Amino acid sequence: DFDKSRNGLFPVRADSALGLIFVNVNGEAPPLSEWLGDLLPSLSEYESSFGVGTPGLVPYKRKQYDVPANWKLLVENYLEYYHLPAVHPELCNVSGVDEHRRHQGRGMYMCFATEPLSRGGTPIDPGRIPPFPTLRPRHQRMAYHVALFPNTFFSLYPDSLFRVILSPHGAGRTVEQATFLSHRAAFDAPGGEAVLEDMFQFWDLINTQDIDIVKNVHQGTSTPLYTGGRFSFRFEETLHRFQNMVVDKMLVHEPTRYRIPDGDVDYHDLLAAPDPLLPAAASG
Repeated sequence: DFDKSRNGLFPVRADSALGLIFVNVNGEAPPLSEWLGDLLPSLSEYESSFGVGTPGLVPYKRKQYDVPANWKLLVENYLEYYHLPAVHPELCNVSGVDEHRRHQGRGMYMCFATEPLSRGGTPIDPGRIPPFPTLRPRHQRMAYHVALFPNTFFSLYPDSLFRVILSPHGAGRTVEQATFLSHRAAFDAPGGEAVLEDMFQFWDLINTQDIDIVKNVHQGTSTPLYTGGRFSFRFEETLHRFQNMVVDKMLVHEPTRYRIPDGDVDYHDLLAAPDPLLPAAASG
């Protein structure tokens, strides 16, 4: 007497982008293209390499980190870069503070870029393995640093990406699932897997350094004496954007529940700007 038609699985909405599968259980969220907004068009060259129907990304190695800190502090640490010289001096040799710039359009994400990347002798210097095949020259010299609300962030370089997905296990514990990915041509290049191992070890060092300082921040912000602080207008607009998203979701206020914040007013002008490393056109 079991009626299969009345006892099936619950339907859910699913979509994919940037090498990830997104699932909406209640069916109320906006379409993924609207949720991510301007991010997908700005990264369309990368999607042409690892989106649906393309050769795709190839995972090189995964690692799990158990962090005694609140998940939001890990996102906030990723979103500001003024700690780089003190905490990641190695990273500054390829992704310098002065080369960072905002890259923020409309959407449920936070993003900044490094342009240009340096070749300072680090394992992740551009040019050690082939870049994604669909990138124009400008993207072969720069990197994007993206946090997708609420719990995913990744550093997208010309030839690979290091991605972290956060799983909260209480107010004071977060499990990170980190994956380092590249593309098939990088694996097949002479010495490619050895280079990928060097790159993974470098990202493991950077992520471990971040975890060490976030543990201290968690301890500091957990004390009764901590009552908050001020944002740095240059370095922490991304944190302000993220915290506003958190507030919208915590209040569950109908007009703001699925509010998608706008981007910078000059965002589209920035996208249309010429490559800074190409010669300027002569005026006549």
